[in-house]
Amino acid sequence: MSSDHDVVKAFYDYWTPFSTKRSFGWKDKWKLSEAPNRRIRRAMEAENRKERAEAKKEYNGVVKRLIQLVRKRDPRVAMYQKEVKERRIAQEEAENERKKQVEDRKTKEDV
Repeated sequence: MSSDHDVVKAFYDYWTPFSTKRSFGWKDKWKLSEAPNRRIRRAMEAENRKERAEAKKEYNGVVKRLIQLVRKRDPRVAMYQKEVKERRIAQEEAENERKKQVEDRKTKEDV
């Protein structure tokens, strides 16, 4: 079962911090070759950069929301989370039992 979890974990570890390498050049608003002078060309470049960054951010958000949806509905993830929760509860119960035994010993020694 741990090998299945390792595969699932590797998959989500790869896709969760996803960031595209696409340039989004097709989102450019202006053609730089049409700029009459350098000052206007730089303003056009800045606006194009802003448009590309916005498109990239939107695309990355879509992919990340998709990964969250897939992870939320993945039965292997749900099963693993259930196992972890059961282990944690068992550990807490064992710790409580150990503390109770220590308290019982102390009360027996005090009597």
